Amino acid sequence: RQEALIHPDLQEAVVLIAGVGMLGGWTAHALARCVAHVALFDPDVVEDVNTGNQPYNGELVGRPKAEALASQLAGLPVSWTHGPFPLDKKPQELLAEAGLPPTEEARKLIVISAADSFDVREKVAAYARYHEAAFFVDTRALADISVVVVVAHRIIEKYLKEEVIRDDQAPEGACGERGTAYVGLATAARVVATLNAAMRGIPYPYFHVEDVVTGIVLRANRAE
Repeated sequence: RQEALIHPDLQEAVVLIAGVGMLGGWTAHALARCVAHVALFDPDVVEDVNTGNQPYNGELVGRPKAEALASQLAGLPVSWTHGPFPLDKKPQELLAEAGLPPTEEARKLIVISAADSFDVREKVAAYARYHEAAFFVDTRALADISVVVVVAHRIIEKYLKEEVIRDDQAPEGACGERGTAYVGLATAARVVATLNAAMRGIPYPYFHVEDVVTGIVLRANRAE
């Protein structure tokens, strides 16, 4: 039923998600229903405080986040790793570990950063550029503000030079710490819709900042 709506390139995509908290967790829920495979990476375990705005319930407290999320997505094309994003491994190695053909070139690689640290986000973006991912996606949130950056490979270097901020420049509190589930869900929807638009050749904002409550778009830079 989705086939006419989801572009074939997105259906064939393999997605690597660094961090599966409020933003990465809900985004994984959305993408796992659209793409060929989603690989989850997170070194943290589910805590009581996570059940308020992240896709976890009380029964999952104490379990590794990536494992807990994969259990919720059982039956969908998902693999998980309890650990940080493996910057030292090639995408082909990660696909092989997930049991996927590592040299199947029809698959599109998408790398998503939803880690708490902005320094980690920069490293994940550099990883996406170096390994020629079709898209790098950065997700951020603060209170009711959702930020989604969908960067085609050709402009990842520009993103690294112009849009990256450091941990000491970021607002206090981990990304999503003061967020809500509805901001996470809105961010997830924006990520999938923007990737689908990009692959369908529809003009899209590569940098989209929105107040989810009011619907006011604070920034919407069009992709070049």
